[in-house]
Amino acid sequence: MHPNALKHARFALSEMESALSVLKSAGDFSKIEQAWTQFLSSFGRLYSKLELGAKSNARSAEWYRAVRATRKSDPLLQYLHQARNSHEHGLEDVTTQHAKQLKQPMRLPNGKTFELTIQITTPEVEFKPSTPDINSKYEGPQIVSAAVALVPVKNYNVIFSPPSTHLGAPFGAVGVVSTAEAGLAYAKSLITEAENLPS
Repeated sequence: MHPNALKHARFALSEMESALSVLKSAGDFSKIEQAWTQFLSSFGRLYSKLELGAKSNARSAEWYRAVRATRKSDPLLQYLHQARNSHEHGLEDVTTQHAKQLKQPMRLPNGKTFELTIQITTPEVEFKPSTPDINSKYEGPQIVSAAVALVPVKNYNVIFSPPSTHLGAPFGAVGVVSTAEAGLAYAKSLITEAENLPS
């Protein structure tokens, strides 16, 4: 692995860490979306630098072929790659916004239940059918925080959904922070492996 490739890959990794820090602390949609797209771009750049650096010798080239194959087969890594491509080369959004909501379970005299949802940032009110055991989930009103959510992304007319597994294991709650954390952990392992390759 070429030493300059490692230097540039480490820089991309530090950008990913900075973006994740913003994702965890940002309080508004625009900052979260900017940090997420920065994370995606840096993730792609890390791969590009390692690909270029792997051309320095046969062992590194063989290692990178395996890395690329894993990215193609792993749902989380593939999603990050395709979301980056969609953001950089397409026009569709790679996130969506969920406004802050107030949710209140309601029970009608006939026993039927529904959930009253009020979008706090707008005057919209939504009535949604619910299950009979809704009151077992929570007793009273529930505030649901505003959030930025991942969306399916499209590249070359193929749709890639947010990941449900990573490296053969179920992937829990899919959000920008949890997905970035998993992507960052994997990127760190790539750099560790690359550091042990001949230069």
